[in-house]
Amino acid sequence: GKPSEWLYTCELWAHSDCMPATEGTMSSKKIDRILDLARWTGILTPTVALSEPGYLLQVLLEEEKARFPDGLLFNPLCPASRQAVRLMYLRLLLAAEGLWVFIIRKLIFLTDKGEAPRTRGRDSFLKAAVDALIESLGDISDPEDTLEARGITNFRKSLAANTSTERNYLRPRLELLVDLDLIKRDASTSIHPGAFPWSVTSRTRKAAEAWTGLGADHESISEYLDKRFFSSMADVYDVSLTAISDERVILRWFATAFERIGRDMGFTPGRSVALFACLLAFEAGRLLEVEQVFNIVYDSAQSEWNQFLKFSGGSRFDREFMIFVDTKFIAALDESLAATPEQL
Repeated sequence: GKPSEWLYTCELWAHSDCMPATEGTMSSKKIDRILDLARWTGILTPTVALSEPGYLLQVLLEEEKARFPDGLLFNPLCPASRQAVRLMYLRLLLAAEGLWVFIIRKLIFLTDKGEAPRTRGRDSFLKAAVDALIESLGDISDPEDTLEARGITNFRKSLAANTSTERNYLRPRLELLVDLDLIKRDASTSIHPGAFPWSVTSRTRKAAEAWTGLGADHESISEYLDKRFFSSMADVYDVSLTAISDERVILRWFATAFERIGRDMGFTPGRSVALFACLLAFEAGRLLEVEQVFNIVYDSAQSEWNQFLKFSGGSRFDREFMIFVDTKFIAALDESLAATPEQL
């Protein structure tokens, strides 16, 4: 038969039609940057072990791979192989860096003014976005905020020190936003030196609206990810979701998530299971938020369902907990729902 034009499978993946930004494979000399990105986003721990969010992402990708015979045609690099994968990537990026919010805002601001963003120089796009982030910090009194501000300030200084550094920091960030379908890139202009091929779409504006009120502080982003992330992403990605109010249905989503990611021995972090439940519900057209699920499960320790839930950890100072869910829990919830139908 005709020989393949690809020498390695990764080349096929990188040039697949599902890849929004087909930039090709990375040089083997720069492979360590992939590990740096994985550490920075929290997919890997500093010791290169798989983190808890990394494990959830692995499960999602393994489930997607199972849909393909012998794993053929499955592309692990595709950022939108399923809704849950894309949402996981976006959550990881937002949790890692507050600059994304300001990149989106600055791109819209310049577009509406009719100004072409610059990739380098004193008034470059990335410098302007970082300056807006620094300005949002205002007066700092909390020592933790001081450390965060110092890191941002050092980042700004590194941009001013070297134009190649600025390009190296700008392009990957914008290409990640292309991968997540939050901005658009015009491939026909990307080859020109100094060109800025990235542009605003209707989805960019929806993201900016979803992130209204978010600043550089980690606390505001964490609160958003726990309380409003999935409802806002439904608006951004034009997904119709039905809210759930019946606690039994919420507990069932949690139990279903535990079946997929729960440890065979010992306990599993409750927040991880709550997040996975929200991701599965989103794909099924149902709306759940992490804090909503987490609180209902936490309070179930004092309810009729406590016989199916074994907790470890948690206190009046710290509500975080580890959990084990009995395999009979889903059947018990289904029996209850059959007797008294779900209340939306």
